[in-house]
This record gives sequence, structure tokens and C-alpha cells, in this order.
Amino acid sequence: MTSWTKEELLAYLLVWSAHADFNENTDEVELMSTKVSMDVLKKIEKEFMRDNDKQSIDKICDTFERLNYSSSELDQVFEDMKELFQIDGKMDILEGNLIRGLKHILR
Repeated sequence: MTSWTKEELLAYLLVWSAHADFNENTDEVELMSTKVSMDVLKKIEKEFMRDNDKQSIDKICDTFERLNYSSSELDQVFEDMKELFQIDGKMDILEGNLIRGLKHILR
């Protein structure tokens, strides 16, 4: 269980998304910094690097439930993730699978 705010959850999701293809690049970091503060981003990235896949999914699901996201808020999160995925001009298979899986889990 986390005590994350919505900004921290978004930061975690963006970091998680950036690592979906095992290649976080500077364009992705720049985009993430327009969505959340750099302090939050750095803090959350350190936490993400310590987590395994199961811990990441559990934290994301538990936090979404605790923060009681509305349908429109959830849609915006997915749009932010898609924007990050497409920053290099395409959404690859790993990125597409990640977003489909998360939608399945959260909806």
C-alpha cells in the first residue's frame, strides 16, 4: 500500500510506461517533467527501480482504488501514457500490451 498522491501515481505510471520498451530516452523524460514535478519524478523513479513487476502492479492497482479515480480521470491517465508511448513516433508491441493490460486490470 502506498500513500501516493495523484501526482505521484501519475509519475509512477509514466516511469513504468517509459520503461515498457526497456529504453527510457530524453524525450520521454522531458515529457514526464511537463506532467509532474522533477522532484516527484526523481523520487518515484528511485522507488520504481527497486520494485519488481508484481510490486509495480500491486502499487498501481491499490493506489487507483484508494484514490477513487473517476472514469474521466482514468481516461486522462491513459491519454498521458499514450502520449509518452508515441513520443518516438510509434507505439511498439510492448507498450501496446502494457496499456491494454492496465486497462483490463483497472476497468
